[in-house]
Amino acid sequence: AEQLLIIEAATTTTDNLLISALAGAAKTSTLVLIAEALRKTTILCISFNKKIADEMRSRLPGNCTSMTLNSMGHRVWADTLGTRLTLNTKKNYEILTALMDQLEPVDREDLFESFGDMLKAIESGKTAGYIPDGRFPKAKSLMSDYEFFEEWLDIDFTDLQRHLILEATAQSISRAHEGIIDFNDQILLPTCFPSSFPQYPLVL
Repeated sequence: AEQLLIIEAATTTTDNLLISALAGAAKTSTLVLIAEALRKTTILCISFNKKIADEMRSRLPGNCTSMTLNSMGHRVWADTLGTRLTLNTKKNYEILTALMDQLEPVDREDLFESFGDMLKAIESGKTAGYIPDGRFPKAKSLMSDYEFFEEWLDIDFTDLQRHLILEATAQSISRAHEGIIDFNDQILLPTCFPSSFPQYPLVL
């Protein structure tokens, strides 16, 4: 009965719909039923991971495109730059290491224990839409430096640690503009910088 009501809503309104369903409640099957009921509509189906996206691709009718948020972001950013992207999952590690290598030995020694925390902070900022203040005028940052360091992070970093996190984040974003990205960039860059997303009448 619930599925019939969902399909009726999907086929009779253009409003946004939210389906609340627990694990094992046939969410995938319900989305497939919606897609089959709207075969004349071009549909984008977004999934959290590749396994789910592949399953949806095998089950959805031909009017649907199935991909993950990351693969969508990857395509959009590649189109924005007009170039092929290089995925480097160690990019932040390499940047932070190079920045620390420039420090005096005494300062470097004190930072080794916090290296992992600083690396996590860089990645956390990217997932939250953080762009360092004043570095990228065209960006639409979702939080300021103050909000990032004082409200978002749960660690009270020193001034030197904050400088390294901020600088590494800025350098990582600059490299993404050169086409060298990591998984977090696939979401961050198309979201916070001017990009052209493909348009779909319906997104699942």
